[in-house]
Amino acid sequence: MKTYFPYYFKKIGIILVIASIVFSFLSGLHTFVEGFEEGYNSTKNNEEQNLELKADPFSTKTRKNLKFIGLTLSFSGLIVYMFSSEKIEDEFIQNLRYKSLTKSLVLTWIIYGLVYVLKGNLNLERIELHWQTDGLYVLQFQLFMYVIIYNYYKKWKFE
Repeated sequence: MKTYFPYYFKKIGIILVIASIVFSFLSGLHTFVEGFEEGYNSTKNNEEQNLELKADPFSTKTRKNLKFIGLTLSFSGLIVYMFSSEKIEDEFIQNLRYKSLTKSLVLTWIIYGLVYVLKGNLNLERIELHWQTDGLYVLQFQLFMYVIIYNYYKKWKFE
């Protein structure tokens, strides 16, 4: 796997992933507030005053934009991190990259298939899969798994 960026781009990739986590958190903030409010009010008696928070700090369009920005930053950060070179780039590192890429692809689809079967979305009579998850999330999971497996090989297994 050829690297195209210098080593310091790894830090830029990590910063982009952290920014994507912030944007993703902001896009899902309304569900957190609604859940907190519902849980708080379910513990109170009807005669006591219920907690009423502004459950939707962003409009629906803004939430979708924040989610898209978070997803885009996550892809960008993980790809920049993947294609950044190491301080010492040799055949051993290249071999680790290939192994990590192969294992992340296989492991991602095994995990995705198991979750899909366990959720009951597999109709064995007609052997159809009802795809509900967006393919972008599977790709994001694959990129994330690559980074985890690569760092496991590089830092812990072969030290």
